[in-house]
Amino acid sequence: MPDALFPGFIQYEPADPFEEYAGPFWYRKAETRAQARMLPDKQHLNSGGMVHGGLLMSFADYVLATAAGATEAKFALTVALTCQFLNAGRPGVPIEAEAEEIRAGKTLSFVRGTVSQEGKILLACSGTFRPLQRDKALAGRQEPTALKLSDREEPPADFRFVERDSPFLKHVGDSFVGERNGKRTIVQPTAPHMLNNGGLMHGGMLMNFADNAFCTEIALATGGKAPITTTFTAEFLNAGKFGPLLESQVESLKISERSAFVRGLVMQAGARLLSYSAMITLMDRKALRAP
Repeated sequence: MPDALFPGFIQYEPADPFEEYAGPFWYRKAETRAQARMLPDKQHLNSGGMVHGGLLMSFADYVLATAAGATEAKFALTVALTCQFLNAGRPGVPIEAEAEEIRAGKTLSFVRGTVSQEGKILLACSGTFRPLQRDKALAGRQEPTALKLSDREEPPADFRFVERDSPFLKHVGDSFVGERNGKRTIVQPTAPHMLNNGGLMHGGMLMNFADNAFCTEIALATGGKAPITTTFTAEFLNAGKFGPLLESQVESLKISERSAFVRGLVMQAGARLLSYSAMITLMDRKALRAP
């Protein structure tokens, strides 16, 4: 589908539910290079009025996968992704992404890229992807429209709702915090808009949940400081699905006055979906201002 806002750019048909819901995103591709565009709006912001880092990671994953060989005939499954956050983005101004496949093997593709706004790099990224025939990935899939929220697992009754001022987090879905086995645990119910075209949890959604989980943990551990993700690395271990809760217990490796280092796993029904680590800059919430 072409787009009037970004001439020459198209959208995957059908678009992944999560990419359409979180974006939408648009792309064009020439050989081993890809470009992508999106227009951030109010629902894409964090509590400081800046473009949410989880959205930028999802957009980076989108352009990297496109450069890695995602086409109308193929998927490019994310194996690993690293993001470095360099500047803040603002709403109402198009965001651009570029990516280049730097090596293609028999089973894996290696890609790097950037996400920019008005010539300023917001995020640098690199990833490893595994191409997969689209018809094979879609075989036996369940249409998201056939899924019912009544069939999903809800948070335990003793878990409390995580109050967040971020429009993007509210747009993607609510999360809850409580204790399991004596450890603080963050959980999030699944929803049809969190899936990819294969009917599985979208990689961008898993990264969003990981980012939400460790930011929630750090905010609680520091008495309310604003966590700003500086670097994020993820390894994708298994596919998630609609139904069971997403959950994570965050390990704080080091917390100082101005920074924190964390790692953790995103789990679902006992299965390890995502391993992640991050460096976080800590700020006084009163000092946050939209650019």
